[in-house]
Amino acid sequence: ALALLAQEKGVAAAVTLLPNPDNAAIRAAMGEASYSVCLSRHEGFGLAAIEAMSAGLVPVLSAIPPFERLAAESGVPLIVPEAALEAATLVMQRHHALQFRHAAVRAQAQRAAQPYSWREVVGAYVEEYERALHPARPAEKVAA
Repeated sequence: ALALLAQEKGVAAAVTLLPNPDNAAIRAAMGEASYSVCLSRHEGFGLAAIEAMSAGLVPVLSAIPPFERLAAESGVPLIVPEAALEAATLVMQRHHALQFRHAAVRAQAQRAAQPYSWREVVGAYVEEYERALHPARPAEKVAA
């Protein structure tokens, strides 16, 4: 259905569909891509956008709270409206603005995703568990 739609719209040569890709196919596709599109109506956190940024891609995202927060914090994702023509116009404007800065934007996306990496997240969980298991003792009162 998607392949037929791309063909009908005249964009089939610019669209790659990867049904049930393995890790190698995903890695190769992400290495060739510049953008990741996630136009969800609901996301609890926005992990797909973080994953895209960790690969150096610019996420094109719907205007929902987790995505808007990520865009405000990192300056990387492009938030687009639901109206297709308006969204396409914004994407094209952003693409033209970034075309000579792609390497810098890719690096910025990867830096912005770093706080969400497993190394960072696991460390925060371990610290939280340590605080729960070994709560700080109240300071002893000193008599004057």
